[in-house]
Amino acid sequence: MVRSYVDDEDLKIIHDESYKATNRSEMFQEAYYHARNKSWSGKIKDIVGIDGAFIAVGAAHFYGDKGLIQLLKAEGYSVNPIDTF
Repeated sequence: MVRSYVDDEDLKIIHDESYKATNRSEMFQEAYYHARNKSWSGKIKDIVGIDGAFIAVGAAHFYGDKGLIQLLKAEGYSVNPIDTF
């Protein structure tokens, strides 16, 4: 999973593994990931402001149209993975 994030190859792997690990329904996905992502994207925009910021969240929140990456990019932000290895 770490390699999928760092290489930006397939965030779907992270999403799918997280989904399997939680063994939850679509309703859980909506409440736990998607609704939180929408809420966080507004808070992140407030935190980032003009100067930018480093924001860390669980990787499962990145994937898809309702993921934080796409939500922030849709608002015009640049989102880049950081290689810590």
